Parts: sequence; structure tokens; C-alpha cells
Amino acid sequence: MKRLIGLMAATFFSLSANAALVKINFDGEYYKLGDTPNAFHQSISGIKGYAIYESDTPGTVFGVTDTKNYRGALRGFGFEIYGDAGTVFSGEKTVADGARGFGYVQIRNLPGIDSFGLADIDLTPDEVVGGPDSLVRAGFTFRIAAKDAKAIDNSDLPGVFDPTIFNGQRNISLFLQRSPAVPGEIVSFNFNFWNLEDVTVEAVTQNVPEPGSLALLGMALAGVVATRRKPRLGAR
Repeated sequence: MKRLIGLMAATFFSLSANAALVKINFDGEYYKLGDTPNAFHQSISGIKGYAIYESDTPGTVFGVTDTKNYRGALRGFGFEIYGDAGTVFSGEKTVADGARGFGYVQIRNLPGIDSFGLADIDLTPDEVVGGPDSLVRAGFTFRIAAKDAKAIDNSDLPGVFDPTIFNGQRNISLFLQRSPAVPGEIVSFNFNFWNLEDVTVEAVTQNVPEPGSLALLGMALAGVVATRRKPRLGAR
């Protein structure tokens, strides 16, 4: 019995899939334009956060052959916008294992326009802390680009990559949708990654059992239980 369970366990883990998750860490500085009051009514200095995407997400051609969108690739996103007095605005969005992701990754491999971007990252009021009054959603867009157009060899979604190759535009933007809107208050914020080390990329290891593996294991265990309960001939 113990040997059989051991064999089944070995089979189960051998059939598990290793999800190709990639984590991007970022730390940007707020690029302020003028002294217009912002929606938080506080000074803002920068943003720290992360994004996790699954590199196995299938892509679709967008507009031109060498641009692809990988919709639903994002598995997690977290951020903290801070100022002189500490955290101003923060939040996190994640999806359960096996569920469809959110947002999308866009890869562009064109002459002079090589770029890696994350878009449609929308957080609702219940996914954030410190949001301004009448907040409907907080939308983020992340982009790093290359000046020499040699950062990307093709438009496939990459696993772990070297973000320092993207030596052009490097920023993340935030847009706050409010209803009703408040005239005269900034709701669009831009944070720049001035230093190459402001963006880092790492692999995230996570074992995800395939549905077929779970079904096989369940059927095998059910068979073992049924066998043990069946009375032997001649037993009293």
C-alpha cells in the first residue's frame, strides 16, 4: 500500500507543470510638471512596485507583424507611491492559480522602436489604499524602450531578460479615473526610471499541478480505497 502511494505521488509530481513566471521590480522617481494640485493633496516623490507575468501566455499580432500583444499575461501587480511623509497610495492585484490573468504585455521589435510594455493594469477602489475621493479606477502603464533597436530579437514574450539593454524611454504612468471629476487637480502621474538598476527582472518558481494530473491521482486513490474495503472470500 505504502509503495503504491509512493509511486502515485512520484507520478503526480512528474506530471506537474512549472509555470514560467517572471517578476519585474521597479523603483521610479516622480516627474513633476509645475505646482498644480494633485488628487492626493500631498507631495509625491516616487513609486516602488512589481509586476508578475506568465511567459507561456499566447500572443496575437497587433497592427504589424513584429508587434504582439499577450493579453491576460499578468498574474500579479503591486505598488506603493510615496512622498515626504511616507506612503501616499498603494495597492495590489493578483489572480488565483489557474485563473485567467489581467492586462497584457506588448512586445515591439521594429526598426528604432524596440520596446517592452505592460498595459491595461486597472485596480478598483477595493484593491487600493489611500485613493482620492470619487475614485473609479487606477490605471497603470509600464514601458521600457531601446534606442538602438537591438534589445529584442523577435516579438515572442521573453522569460527572464536583461532590462539594462533597454536604454531609451523607461517609465510607468498612473491615471486616476474619478467620478465626478475635480477640475484643476492632476490625475495623471509619470514616474521615470533614471538609472538602469531601477528595473530588475527575476524568475519566479511555482509548481502548478495540471488538471489531468489531479484527475489521475484522484482516480488512483479511489481505486486503492475500494480495493481495501472489498471483503476477502471466506472472511468472517
